[in-house]
Amino acid sequence: MRHHDGRAGAASSSTSSTTSSPLSDTGAPTRSWVSIVAPRHNEAEVTGESTHKRPEGEQVGENHDDADTERPKRKRKHRKGTHAIRKEEKERLLEEMEILQQEMAALKKRAIDPTFPADRFVRKSRRQILREGVKGNMETFCRALSIMSDYTLCNLQAGTPLQEKIVLNRDSESRFKTLQAMKERKIKNAQRFLKMRCSNLDPCKTLSEDQRFETDSGGFCSAHFAIMQFEGALSVKQVFDLVIFYFSNMEISVSEKLETLVTVRENDDDSTIEGITQNYLMSTTTNRGMRMESNTIMFSEFCERDDIPCADRGYGIVVSEFVDVDERYPYRSNERVRKDVNGVIEVRAYNRPRAGEDGEEGEEVVVVMTRWVQNTLHRPEFPMAVEGWRELRHSMDSWGLLLHRTLLESLHSHT
Repeated sequence: MRHHDGRAGAASSSTSSTTSSPLSDTGAPTRSWVSIVAPRHNEAEVTGESTHKRPEGEQVGENHDDADTERPKRKRKHRKGTHAIRKEEKERLLEEMEILQQEMAALKKRAIDPTFPADRFVRKSRRQILREGVKGNMETFCRALSIMSDYTLCNLQAGTPLQEKIVLNRDSESRFKTLQAMKERKIKNAQRFLKMRCSNLDPCKTLSEDQRFETDSGGFCSAHFAIMQFEGALSVKQVFDLVIFYFSNMEISVSEKLETLVTVRENDDDSTIEGITQNYLMSTTTNRGMRMESNTIMFSEFCERDDIPCADRGYGIVVSEFVDVDERYPYRSNERVRKDVNGVIEVRAYNRPRAGEDGEEGEEVVVVMTRWVQNTLHRPEFPMAVEGWRELRHSMDSWGLLLHRTLLESLHSHT
C-alpha cells in the first residue's frame, strides 16, 4: 500500500512540472497559458467586478476634454451664383424698359389727341396717389355729410329726444302736480342725451355748432350746440346760480342788451317752485313791430356728485321744454308767431392740465357749461311780409346767444 502512494506522489509532481509556465518565477504561483491568453472579462467574472457603463457624471468628466477640442461644423449658406444674379437683374430691367416704352407711347398719343386716356398706361407718383386718396376720402365724407344733414332735418322735424307733450290746466294745484311728476324723468333724459352727444368731445376745449334750415311745413328751425369754459369762475354753484337768475329775469336782460327786440313777461305770477319755472314771454321787433311769443317750462336741479373726479363736485342742470297747451296762457296764433324752445344746459367742473411757472405740469379745475338748444319758429297763420318773416328768423336765437355774454359780465363784476 505504501508503495502505491509513492508512485502516485511521483506522478503528481511530474504533472505539475510540465504544466507550469516557463515565464513564471520559481517562487510565484504557477499559471496556465490559458489564463494568460484568456480575455480580461473572465477575470472580472471571477473577482465579481462589474463591466457595465459608468455613471453619467464620470463619463462627462472623462469626455470633457474631447468635447472642448471638437468644434461644431458650421452650416454654409447657399449663395446665388453671379450669373444667376445678373440674369434676374436683366429680366427686371427688361420689364421696366417695356413699361417705360408703353408710357412713352401713351404720352405721344395724348400729345396728338388730348382725349386719349393716357392715365391708364402712365404710372402715378406716390404723392399723386396719396393726394387722390385724400381727395376721394373728402368726397365720400361730403356725401355722407349731405345724407346726415337730410337725416337731421327729418329727425328734428319729427321732434327732439327731449321733447315731451305738456298740457297745463287753469288751476295752480293741477299745474304744479303735472310739472312735478315729469321733472325727474326730464332731467334723467337730458343727462342721458348730453352723455351721448359729448361722448367723443373734449370738454376743456371750446366748441360751437349751428344749424338753421326751413322745415317742410314752412317754419324755420335752428339748433345750437356749444361747450364753453369759464376761467374766472369760483365754483360750479356760482355759474349755476347765474344761469338760473338769467332765465328768471330773461326779459330784462334781452330788452336792455338787444336794441332790435323788446321782451315782456306775461305770466306775472310767481311760478318758480322747487326748481320749476315758467316763462311766458312776448317779444316785439323794433323795426317792423313783428310779435313773437313763447311758453317754456324750465326744470333745474343742483347736487353734489361723487362720480365727478374734481375738487368741486357740484353738478347743475337746466332742462327747457315748450308747453303744447296752456289753459291759463293760451297761444294767440292769429296775432303772434309761435316759437318753441327745447334744450338743456349742464354746468360742472373738469380737471385740465396746466403748466406751472417752474415748468412742471399740473392740473387746474375749470368750470364748463355745455348747452344744446333747438328753436322752432312756426309759420304764422296770418299774412306776413317777407321782410318781417326774415326779421323774426334773425332774432329767434338772440335769447340764448345772449346768455354767454351775460354770464361773463356777471362773473367779471363779482371778481
